[in-house]
Amino acid sequence: MRRPPSAASGYLLVFAAALLWSLIGPFSRSVLDAGIDPLEIAFWRAAMAGTAFALHARLSGQARLRPWPAGGRDLAALAAFALVGVTLFYAALVLAIDAGGISLAFVLLYTAPAWVVLLAGPVLGERATPRQWSLVALSILGVAMAGVLPTFLTYSDTNTLSEQRSGAVAAAQLTAEALRQADPGSLPSSGSSAVQVIRVGERDFEVQSHYCLRPTYCGTDSRHLTIEVFYGGRTIYSVETVYTRLR
Repeated sequence: MRRPPSAASGYLLVFAAALLWSLIGPFSRSVLDAGIDPLEIAFWRAAMAGTAFALHARLSGQARLRPWPAGGRDLAALAAFALVGVTLFYAALVLAIDAGGISLAFVLLYTAPAWVVLLAGPVLGERATPRQWSLVALSILGVAMAGVLPTFLTYSDTNTLSEQRSGAVAAAQLTAEALRQADPGSLPSSGSSAVQVIRVGERDFEVQSHYCLRPTYCGTDSRHLTIEVFYGGRTIYSVETVYTRLR
C-alpha cells in the first residue's frame, strides 16, 4: 500500500515549485537578450510543459477519457484551457517582460486573484463575499502602489539631481566671475586651488579650480581653467574656459 506523502515532503515540493517559478523571469530575460522572439519562447515553454504533463498523466494512469460524446466535451474543454490558460498566458507574460521588464510584468501577474473573484460570478455562478471583495481591493491597491511608487521615486530622484546640477552650475559661475576679476598672468600656471565651499540655496558645494590642464591654451597673458564642482563626494559639474588679457 502506498504511503501518503508527509508534510515535510509537501513543503519541500512547494519550495521547489516556487524556486523554479521564480526563475521564469530571469531566464526569459536572458533568452530575450540573446535575440529570441517572445512568441518563440512562449511556444517552446508550452510545448515542453505540455509534453511533460502528458507523460506524467500517462505514467501515473491519470490519462483517462470518458466515452463519446462526454469524452469529446472533455477534449474541447482541455483544448480551450490549453489555448487560454497556457498558450495565451505564456505569450502574454514573455511579451510583458520584453515590453516593461521583469518587475512590472510579475507585479501585474499578481492581479490574478482579483480576476478570479471578478469572473467567479458570471462564469461559475459563485457569489463573492464582502471579505473577498476587500481582499481584491487590497490586492489592487498593492499592485497600484508597486507600479506608481517606483515611478514617483524615480521622478523625485530626477528632480533632486536636476536641482543639484543647477546649484553646481551657479557655484561654478560664481567662482569663474571671481577669477575673471584677476589678471590672467597673475593666476597659477599649473596645479589646483584649494577646495572652497560655496553655498547656493540650501546646499553647500565644494569647488576646485585647476590651472592649465591644457598647456596649449596657457601663455604669458592667458590661462586655461577647469572648474570642478562636487556635492556629496562626487563631481556634479565641471566646465572649462580660457581667460586672456585684452590688448
